[in-house]
Amino acid sequence: MTRLRAAALVVPVLLLAGCSSGGDNVRGDSAPSTQGGTDASTSNGIDPERIAATDDVFAEFGEGSPGCAVAVRLASGEVHDAQFGERDIDRALPIGPDTVFDVASVSKQFTAGVIALLSMEGTISLEDDITDHINEIGPFDATITIDDLLHHTSGLPDYIGLLDAGYGDVTTMEDALDVIASDDGAPTAEPGTLFEYSNTNYVLLALIVERVTSMSMSDAVAERIFEPLGMQSSLVRDDQGSLLDLQAVGYDDDDGGWTPVGSAWRQTGDGAVHSTPTDLVKWAELFLAGPAEQTGLGSADWLALMMEPGDVGDGDDRYGGGLELVGDGDDLVLGHTGSWIGYGSALVMQPSTGVAVAVTCNIEGVDAETLAQDTFDIWT
Repeated sequence: MTRLRAAALVVPVLLLAGCSSGGDNVRGDSAPSTQGGTDASTSNGIDPERIAATDDVFAEFGEGSPGCAVAVRLASGEVHDAQFGERDIDRALPIGPDTVFDVASVSKQFTAGVIALLSMEGTISLEDDITDHINEIGPFDATITIDDLLHHTSGLPDYIGLLDAGYGDVTTMEDALDVIASDDGAPTAEPGTLFEYSNTNYVLLALIVERVTSMSMSDAVAERIFEPLGMQSSLVRDDQGSLLDLQAVGYDDDDGGWTPVGSAWRQTGDGAVHSTPTDLVKWAELFLAGPAEQTGLGSADWLALMMEPGDVGDGDDRYGGGLELVGDGDDLVLGHTGSWIGYGSALVMQPSTGVAVAVTCNIEGVDAETLAQDTFDIWT
C-alpha cells in the first residue's frame, strides 16, 4: 500500500491524502467501553436526529468487526463523539472514546504546524535551501526550499517507492534519508514548477525540525502542539513496536475474515501521529474559532502560514501547511485523509460554519474520506 494523495473534490466536498506507520500486533489491556454508537443519555441535548443519522453512516461496523470512531465539533463549540466496532476482535474489546489510532497522513498538518512556529520565531526561513539543514542530500541544479517541501513542489520522488523493504521490516529515518540522497532520489521536476504529493517532503521537514530544535520529532510536536492544546491521547510514535495499551489493532479483510496487520516503519513527519477523534477536533478548533490574540500557535500569523496555498496549483488543487484547501471565502474547506497499514483516517473542517469532523478507523483500505464527508454533510 502506498501513501497516495486522493484527488481534490468539488466544494464543499473534501480533498485529502494517505500515509504512515503501524506496529507489531502485541496488545495492551484496558477496560472495555460502551459498544455500538451513541448513548442518547450522554448527548447533552444535541440534535437527536443528527445523532441518529451519524450512527447510520457507521452502521456497518459492529460486534465482531473492526470499526471507527468519530468526533464532530459543532458550530456551538460542543463536541459529539461516537464509536463503532471493536479495537481488538480476539478479546472482544470495543472501540471507545479513548481508543488510539494511527492517523497516517493526517499527521502532516502537525509537522507543518511546528515548521510554521519555527518560521515565525526566526529559527528557520521558509526560503532556506534545504541542503543548509540536511547536507546529506544535493547539491541540486536548482534550490529546493523549505517552502517547496511544505507545499509538495520540491520535485523529489516519494521515498516509499524507493525503500527496498517490506512493511514488516524495521526501516528508520536514516534508511529513508539514504534513498532520498541516492541517485534514484534526485528531483524529477524543477522545484516550484509542479505540485506532486510526496511523503519525502514531510520526512525532510521532520529532519529539519529535529536538527534545528535538537529534539526528537515526537518531543517537538508534544511540546509545541499536543501539550498546549490538551491533546493528552496524542503522540508521535518513532518506534513502531508493541501496540500502545489503548491502541486499536489494525486489520485487513482477508476473504471475509479479519487479519491483524501492521508496519514496522519508523519514519516521522509524513505520518506516525497516533491520536483519537476527540483530540483531533481540539486541533481543529484552532482553525474554527478565529485567530488567537497572542503570537504563536493559533495566532493570525500562524493561521496565515498554515492556510496559505503553494504557488503551484489552481482553485481546485491547492495545498497549504499539511492541509488541502478547497473553495474560497465561506465555502473554504480544509482537510486531509490518511491511509496506512491497517488504518484509515480523515479530518475535515470549515471555518465559516465552525464544524469539524474527525474519523479514525482500524481497517485496511477503509473509505474514511466518505465516512467523514457524509458525517460533515449531516452537521452542516
